[in-house]
Amino acid sequence: MANDIKVNIQCIAAIVNYFRWRKVTVIYQDNNDFITDSVITLLSDSLRVVGSEIDHHLSFPSQSSVSEHNGAIEQELRKLRSNSNRVFIRVQSSIRFAISLFEKAKQMCMMEKGYVWIVGDEIASLLDSIDSSALYNMQGVLGFRTRYAEEEEFSNPSIYALRAYDAAWTIAEAMDKSPANATSKELFKQMLSSNFEGLSGRIRFRNTTLLKHLPTFQVINVVGPIYWPGGLQTVPKGWTSFEFDEDKPLKIGVPARGAFNLFVKVSYDQGINGSYVTGFSVEVFEAVVKRLPYRLPYVLVPFYGSYDDMVEQVYSKDLDAAVGDTEIMAYRYQYAEFSQPYLESGLIMVVTAKPDKSKEQWVFLETFTRRMWLITIAMHTFIGFVIWLIEHAENPDLTRFGAVLWFSVTVLFFEHREPLRSNLSRIVLAPWLFAILIISAGFTASLTSMLTISHLQPSVSDIDTLLRTNASVGCNRNSFIVGYLINVLGFKPKNIRKIDSINDYPDAFRNGDIQAAFFVVPHAKVFLAKYCKGFTMTGPTFKLGGFGFFSEAILKVMENGEMPRLEEYLLISNNSCSQSTGVSDGLSSSLGPRPVAGLFFVSGGNSAFAFLVATVRLARRHQHFIRAKLNGLRTCAFTFLTNCTQFVEFRFF
Repeated sequence: MANDIKVNIQCIAAIVNYFRWRKVTVIYQDNNDFITDSVITLLSDSLRVVGSEIDHHLSFPSQSSVSEHNGAIEQELRKLRSNSNRVFIRVQSSIRFAISLFEKAKQMCMMEKGYVWIVGDEIASLLDSIDSSALYNMQGVLGFRTRYAEEEEFSNPSIYALRAYDAAWTIAEAMDKSPANATSKELFKQMLSSNFEGLSGRIRFRNTTLLKHLPTFQVINVVGPIYWPGGLQTVPKGWTSFEFDEDKPLKIGVPARGAFNLFVKVSYDQGINGSYVTGFSVEVFEAVVKRLPYRLPYVLVPFYGSYDDMVEQVYSKDLDAAVGDTEIMAYRYQYAEFSQPYLESGLIMVVTAKPDKSKEQWVFLETFTRRMWLITIAMHTFIGFVIWLIEHAENPDLTRFGAVLWFSVTVLFFEHREPLRSNLSRIVLAPWLFAILIISAGFTASLTSMLTISHLQPSVSDIDTLLRTNASVGCNRNSFIVGYLINVLGFKPKNIRKIDSINDYPDAFRNGDIQAAFFVVPHAKVFLAKYCKGFTMTGPTFKLGGFGFFSEAILKVMENGEMPRLEEYLLISNNSCSQSTGVSDGLSSSLGPRPVAGLFFVSGGNSAFAFLVATVRLARRHQHFIRAKLNGLRTCAFTFLTNCTQFVEFRFF
């Protein structure tokens, strides 16, 4: 009255498939009444259907003493512990063997994090009848047992107890219906005519065989305070990472038809009569693999479909993983897991750039910042005034203020011909001439840089303009961007041009096939590094997930500075533009007062000191005139006060 072994095996395969474990180890007892020669074959076939396989199977004799059991179990578990697989399936064995097995596994730390143990119906149905110490050793074990209709008077009986009860009831009912002198043959015939609903299921026979019915299984977990062995709350990956089969390397898919072959490039080598893969993403992958704490045998497999198809190949297990400039998108998580991004990304618009004539007319004003212009003009005016104040009394060439203004202009070009007669004037002028020399050199350098750099502005400023004018836009053919432009940004499918290669974009712009191109940010950087003349990025950046594969190892590559070096090499090695070519960024190259602040301080200090000296000299030279003026003012003030006093006395008294 046991369940069909095939149904139990299919249930095990369903559990393995649900958690997506690729390889399992099978443990069973040989020559057991429950085991047939076809069990392992049946399990292997069922696992193969769901994309998994038996990595190793281990058999134990069914008839042996406890000491022999323990010795053999410990020896074999020691071998299993050295393998990479961590998913163990125990099928068709006695409860005594199962208790000994998990006791030894617990002692050998094989019930810790990363291990998975699965038991079948024949053990899971007896868990309620074993003692607590055995359950303690089995914490975290996953299993399934036959589910039956619960009755209040039957508190957690095992399936074996239910089947025994149904068997006894079948015999009792047959004896009750048979005459007292019935033979065993007649009694057996009466038993075969039984037809009732037992506790374990429907009891009905055909051709001396109990009719099989599909049981309902209940998946259980031997839980104390934990979920998986070792207290792990997440699903174990099912393998340890220190050993791989060199004969079966991981199949790593790479996009063979990407528009930007600087990230992944598939080439054919006649010498080896095969293809080889290069590119930035491959170099990052190789750098990451070198930093893994174990050896990872792999082979790069070119994939000639779209990026979405490649991700689905990982889901269907035709590929073990995928490497390349694959964008991390939310909908792709339905098929595969992504890692820590190794390149931050986003969607950006690239358009042609046209000259900005309005900036070119007054470009010389941008050589200095506004503060620099104001400080320079104020300093130059103040120094000119101080020199006039010193020289006007003794130098006939500088008596008129207009002559002083002309002197200030000629000083800028070191063409002043008016001689200075005062040493104090020379002290004021000397540091300022040196400051003018430095400022003039900075002005010339800044202006030269601005005249060399083209002043460009985007031909299209935003996406709304493209949508409003029904303009055509371009993007990579096999990229997710096609769907993003249609579903998110609202472009019409007929206005989207799918482009195969980075080299086709300039021609598409030149021929008017597209007015804008949409790239992920890493692709846009490479495109502008290669075709920097006449193109620029504009508009907002739509945030995306980035490029990624391994998580922890990628972080290590980032932390030790290798990732920035690889990215810098990618952009520099493909930069076909001179350093002086680009788009001007306005005041980014304007010169401020900070570089010449010391000269301003020295010149200003000298001029202020000279101004005080000149003021004192002027006061001494005209002291009689000043004294007379002061006396006159004092007399006027006294007269005014006297008149005010007389007026007040007359008015009120």
